[in-house]
Formats: sequence, structure tokens, C-alpha cells
Amino acid sequence: MTNYREILRLSRLGLNKAQIAGACGCSRTTVIKVLSIAAAQGLSYPLPDGMSDKQLADTIVPANAAKPEYKKPALLILDEWLLYQLKESEARDLLEIAEARYKKGSMIFCSQFYVPVWRDKIGSPIIADAICDRIVHDSYRIVIECE
Repeated sequence: MTNYREILRLSRLGLNKAQIAGACGCSRTTVIKVLSIAAAQGLSYPLPDGMSDKQLADTIVPANAAKPEYKKPALLILDEWLLYQLKESEARDLLEIAEARYKKGSMIFCSQFYVPVWRDKIGSPIIADAICDRIVHDSYRIVIECE
């Protein structure tokens, strides 16, 4: 779950959007959206007294807001997983998808590489750890060996 309070706090401290994204384990796009919506709602850190995290989340992303289509499927299949090294923007997008689907939807990763190699192929160690934490734990692995 996105920590809206922390995003607003770190922004107030002067961190840039990439630094905030790295610290909060979300994508830079998420940080930009949260800060934009917060500004439009007149919210900034420190928040009004007594505002709970739930109230803040409901203000930033109303419960009836439509979810993007890529978050809706019951099963998401990523074929040729990490065939090429990811750019940082691609890794952040993938983190956002993995975060949105974590424990809410199934994902299948078809890869020619063993899991320990994934972190190197993702690029940024912090983003790689966050992605792998969400997709490797509670997973089933089927390894097909061939000659």
C-alpha cells in the first residue's frame, strides 16, 4: 500500500521525486500523482491534526476511483521475462504493477534465467529487491531443464 503520509513528508523535506519513490518503494509516477492530487486538495505536510492514514488515502484516491486495466485481470502472464536488462523507468513501472497485484492477483513469469539472476537484470538494487520481495515470496516455481 502506498504510504501517502511519508510521500508528503519527504517532499516537504526537499527530496526529489526519484528519492521519494526509492524510499517509499513505489514508482516515481505514483509520487508525482500523489503530490499533484495532494496539491489540488490543498494538502501538505504537516497534515491537519487528527487526519488518519485512511482519511488521507480516501482523500488522495477515493474508494470509487477506477483502477487501471492492467490491475484488473485475474492472471497476468509476463513472457520472455527479463530477456533484456530493464531501464530504471521500466523497473519502476514493473514495481508499480507488482505492488498493485501483490496478494491480490496471480502472475506467471516465463524466463530463461534463474531467480538469483533477476536482481542483476532488473538494474537498480533497491527496486530489484522491492520487486523480488513481491513476486518471489509465496510463489511456486516450475523449472524446466532441457538440452
